[in-house]
Amino acid sequence: MPQGGVLRFRSYQEHDQVCVEVTDTGVGMDEATQRKIFDPFFTTKGAGNSGLGLSVCAGLIQRWAGHLGVRSAPGHGTTFTLKLPAARTKASRSAVPKAGPTRAPKKHLLVVDDDREVLELLGDMLRLMGHTVTALHDPRAALDILAAQSFDLVLTDLGMPEVSGWEIAACARKHQPGVPVILVSGWGAQYEDEDLRDRGVDGVCSKPLSYQKLLEVMDRFAL
Repeated sequence: MPQGGVLRFRSYQEHDQVCVEVTDTGVGMDEATQRKIFDPFFTTKGAGNSGLGLSVCAGLIQRWAGHLGVRSAPGHGTTFTLKLPAARTKASRSAVPKAGPTRAPKKHLLVVDDDREVLELLGDMLRLMGHTVTALHDPRAALDILAAQSFDLVLTDLGMPEVSGWEIAACARKHQPGVPVILVSGWGAQYEDEDLRDRGVDGVCSKPLSYQKLLEVMDRFAL
């Protein structure tokens, strides 16, 4: 809303779902933009913006069996609708909210990628999950830190100058034999169905990596 406007919030119940709507009177979006806004790394805001916010939001809501939708038209504002399953029983006003699903303790992860933007985004997604992240742009530095520190999981790009993801995996296995290693690569599709444990790799994720896909990977290793 570059010229200002009105932001409205509305909540209601629809069958077995609780719904929250956020509506603005801004510039709106065309259909082509609406189809892409939940895609990882898509942005209309130019350089310096990750394009990850809505993708992360949608992933979190889907994880709780919900849905995030959008309605918009150029010049007629935008409405986002968040739908989540309604509680099966009514809570009393004095009830203490119950904690969400129990998850494994947060871990210390090593992330290695020579693409600074990808490195930053991947690190942000993992931190959003509550993990401690050491993010390294220089794969040579990763070899040094693997010899000196212990990690609960290593995520590394495959094709990097001077040091490859295979070498990162081999180094991790040498200094910490039990640590899981995940390749995160634009070439990942050709390796996803292969058993790479003899090369020190426990799993493969293809780029671009969505927040939901990353959650599935972390669940696989109870992280």
